[in-house]
Amino acid sequence: MMGANPLQARDRMVGSLNMVDGGETGWLRQIHQDAKDCGLIFRDEWAQAVDKDIPGAIRQAVRLLLSLPAKSRPDGLYIMDDHLVTAACEGVVLSGVPMSQLTVVTHANFPNPQPAAVPVVDVGFDMEKLLEAALQKVALGVSEGRELGPGDWITARSEVRERSGGS
Repeated sequence: MMGANPLQARDRMVGSLNMVDGGETGWLRQIHQDAKDCGLIFRDEWAQAVDKDIPGAIRQAVRLLLSLPAKSRPDGLYIMDDHLVTAACEGVVLSGVPMSQLTVVTHANFPNPQPAAVPVVDVGFDMEKLLEAALQKVALGVSEGRELGPGDWITARSEVRERSGGS
């Protein structure tokens, strides 16, 4: 579904894949709120938390999510951590779900998004620009002889980039 708005599912909602990082972090609650804000439906069983260091478990979680009958499965997958992208996209391939029935949106750190075996929409930040802005703030603080504070926060604008599979 390249070219479409990645935040609009065809008639349901994007399932999610998140990294386990030391306990419950409220990510499920946030997905519910974000889905509601977008006028989309989300079901708890469409959210899967996996360990980034076990690619087989990542692939299997995606395969299980996409094994539901077409009317019961999400029509998209949001991969919330770039460490999960490669294995999750391999799981999409193994699921056999046609890409015409699924939109995959990933978190990405540009300029080096993780390899994806299927077409994806990457949403993320240009880490080189972010690092340069941070270093400039540190240099400014040093040159002015002061500690950095909340007024020195930097912000990054997210970017959206589409790419075909195999990249």
